Amino acid sequence: MSDVLLYQTADGPNIEVLNSVVTMTDGPATAVYLSFFGGNEDDPGGDDTTKEFWGNSLVTDPAKKYRSEVGYLINRIPATSGNLKRLKTAADNDLAWTIEAGLLKEYTVTVSIPRINWIKITVDSELGSISFVEPWEISA
Repeated sequence: MSDVLLYQTADGPNIEVLNSVVTMTDGPATAVYLSFFGGNEDDPGGDDTTKEFWGNSLVTDPAKKYRSEVGYLINRIPATSGNLKRLKTAADNDLAWTIEAGLLKEYTVTVSIPRINWIKITVDSELGSISFVEPWEISA
């Protein structure tokens, strides 16, 4: 599998273009990132599809739709240690499709608070370790 490589900046994800060529990756980092932060950050997931990402209307396979519970929650629940379990569950929900699609055989998600109002999500799998550090502040 080859995909555009997303890397993290203070303003969110970015891509690298060198000599007019977009940097690609064979790993799952981009798919994992989009699982957590793709789609519509106002979409609560679950049965309510009224705020679902518009691009999902073009996808017929439900496993390939972006619902991104992690992206929704980090903008709506307080950055407390008590909410880490809730975010881990959301991350597991967001990544369930990777097993069904055969992208990953198994994975382990770890969430932590590296500093005030930030979250670190690490996904360990047979393909290596991927970590994302994101602002965790209520915006809605």
